[in-house]
Amino acid sequence: MKALNATEFKSAFMAANDAGTAYMQSSPLWVQIWIGIMMVVLLPAFVLMFKYREARWVAWSMVLLGIWTPLLMMAAGPSRLWGITHLSFWTPVVCVAVAAIIRNGTESKYQKWLVAVAAVMSISLVFDLIDVIRFFSGEV
Repeated sequence: MKALNATEFKSAFMAANDAGTAYMQSSPLWVQIWIGIMMVVLLPAFVLMFKYREARWVAWSMVLLGIWTPLLMMAAGPSRLWGITHLSFWTPVVCVAVAAIIRNGTESKYQKWLVAVAAVMSISLVFDLIDVIRFFSGEV
């Protein structure tokens, strides 16, 4: 990969981000629905983060995904390897969420939201793990 100046980097980053969007839009309908469900569950983190530590973990993981996923696509293009960013950033969040659920129970609305976050991320991580294994097994 050649060195890029700031303008070239910004252009390549935006192109990779657009390629990722196109990749998601060309996915099967059930994948697009799943992405919508994940967004509905995860986006409240950006409001809840001002009050709750675990919500900050969720919000930061989403910010990091927004940065690292296009960077990965700049290097490798849209592929099953994309799941490695979720595996990297969501695994610790699931651990933090589950620990909070165990510690505090599921009585409050916030704790119920954490259960939904842990469930959605865990299901996604299973799909991502399968995709990454398939990628390294030579499937495109």
